[in-house]
Amino acid sequence: ETQATVLSAQADLLENLVVGTVGVRRDRVLQEQGVYERDARGVFPDVPHSSGTLTTNDRGRTYSVGAVLNATRFVSLFANRATNFVPSNQSVVNIDGVPAAPIEGQGYDVGLRFSLLDGKLQGSVDRFSTTQANVTDNTLSGQKRAAMDAIWAAIDPNRVPNPQWGEFKTTRTMGYEFQLVGNPTSNLRDRKSTRLNS
Repeated sequence: ETQATVLSAQADLLENLVVGTVGVRRDRVLQEQGVYERDARGVFPDVPHSSGTLTTNDRGRTYSVGAVLNATRFVSLFANRATNFVPSNQSVVNIDGVPAAPIEGQGYDVGLRFSLLDGKLQGSVDRFSTTQANVTDNTLSGQKRAAMDAIWAAIDPNRVPNPQWGEFKTTRTMGYEFQLVGNPTSNLRDRKSTRLNS
């Protein structure tokens, strides 16, 4: 079950000198799963009465905001910032058997765009950064995972992790992007772009 509420607005100020946008979003994602077996009457139970019920109830609050300054007819400056939310996946749990937390992140970019020769040459240069938390990772897959499970089994057999447990990490990417578009004729376009990130 998914519920989402979105509100957005855009403003064009001072005869297109400044253009701004803002948006907010609220998400609620409810997921339920269980093992269903027919009762003596041959009827399947409802979700709360199934065995092995697993429920996630994720809430995301995200926003985006951006602005463009049309400094001249040929050059514009821009900046954007936004957050994101991806609901958890019931098939992935942490080492304690609890469903994984939602992926949450944020990003920004700032730069300039230019248009020359009556639009025949256009381009942009921008700096960007993106961060995401609770991203699934597989660093400990295979023999490493088996060794960790064996250690838990030796210490306390009652605390052996759920065989579906996953690993999670936080990632961050930063860099620059360059783009150049040539429109020599109305029927021909040549585009080149380069992205440098770490």
